[in-house]
Amino acid sequence: MRVRELLLRNLSAKLLSLFFALILWGVVIGEKKAQIQLNLPLELVNIPPRAVVVSDVPPTISVVVQGPRTLLRSLPGRGLRKSIDLRDMGFGWTTIRILPDSISLPRGIEIIRVSPASLDLKLDPLMEVRLPVIPQLVGEPPKGYRVVDVQVDPPRVLLKGGESELSALTEVRTQSVALNQVTTDLEERVGLELEGLHLMEISPLSVWVRVRVAPVQVQRTLKGIPVQGIGSEQQVRLSPHAVQVTLKGPQEVMKGLSKMDVKATVDLKGLAEGTHQVPVRIQAPEGVRVLEATPPVIQVTVRPSRPG
Repeated sequence: MRVRELLLRNLSAKLLSLFFALILWGVVIGEKKAQIQLNLPLELVNIPPRAVVVSDVPPTISVVVQGPRTLLRSLPGRGLRKSIDLRDMGFGWTTIRILPDSISLPRGIEIIRVSPASLDLKLDPLMEVRLPVIPQLVGEPPKGYRVVDVQVDPPRVLLKGGESELSALTEVRTQSVALNQVTTDLEERVGLELEGLHLMEISPLSVWVRVRVAPVQVQRTLKGIPVQGIGSEQQVRLSPHAVQVTLKGPQEVMKGLSKMDVKATVDLKGLAEGTHQVPVRIQAPEGVRVLEATPPVIQVTVRPSRPG
């Protein structure tokens, strides 16, 4: 008796709700069907431990579906996706078919086409290697400059990926470092050239490349540099009175160097009357190094002072 009362309570309201539900369902069922294309995210799940996929996997699959417009409009917001379970997949190549009935959709929606309809996947044993990093330098410094030293920090990187890809690698190259306009030391953080590899880990993702650049050093010899005595007002005779000087310095500086830019002197301070062997001192422009003076020592004869 109690059950009957429950069923009959608010009977009119219940019948009215049922009536509208049937009308709505009839509208949906009777609605003209349409087609839309969905791009569903593709994910690989349950990859076996110590294994890695080393084939290209599209981020999405294209699915053409058909159904009532009302239902189709609600699909993009449902977070639909396609998962492929690799739990039982062995090493090597496997072709996996993507069947329409493997994609879960609301009732009333029919899948017309799936693209791609299959995937070729390759599973590799996981491998770990530490490889030296080789800097990829592009171009050369401007004329008059040269690369003196190149360093990479850190010098090695850790890679984790498929055995078939990593076993053949002996080094990792950096992305390009341009030197065309470089006239001073360069420090640049750059990424690594790892295109085409299916890696699970890269450590670090980038490295520092430090390039030391210096002016090109050239050697030049100037003849006939006059020698001057300094430090005394005594009457002296210098033999020889001029020397030959060999210098080394930046190419641009050396190109414009003349005898007027170099000074050769001997110190006369404290020299008594007579003949002395005195070393020649050479003064060159800043950044220019004196390699040799010929002769390195000259004869200085101090004459007797004339009576006043």
